[in-house]
Amino acid sequence: MVQLRSGVVIAGGYANKVRRTLFAQISSMAKKGEIPQVPAKEVAEKAKELNTLLYELLVNELKVDKGDVVRISIEYEIKDGTISWKWETLDIEVWRRVDSKEVAEKLMEFKNRKLR
Repeated sequence: MVQLRSGVVIAGGYANKVRRTLFAQISSMAKKGEIPQVPAKEVAEKAKELNTLLYELLVNELKVDKGDVVRISIEYEIKDGTISWKWETLDIEVWRRVDSKEVAEKLMEFKNRKLR
């Protein structure tokens, strides 16, 4: 089984990262002879399938902002030129962005308390 891992990426760019990572992994494995060639159309369709589900979860369910950071991983299997997601292995980590004004205010308060 192979695992797709997005690495840490800004939520607004996760879909592109997932698609590029999937294409790169499959291309690399095919060049090494580890798997038979998978049609590009199949890779694109499976990336779309995963990204559609991730959009529903990240945007509609978790209300993740474009500036937040996510890390996505999921295992998949390739059989007879077809990609099958192992949905039970899907894992998503989310880090929320803190507004820079809030950080500046808290930093100023902290400095005033500690530097007196």
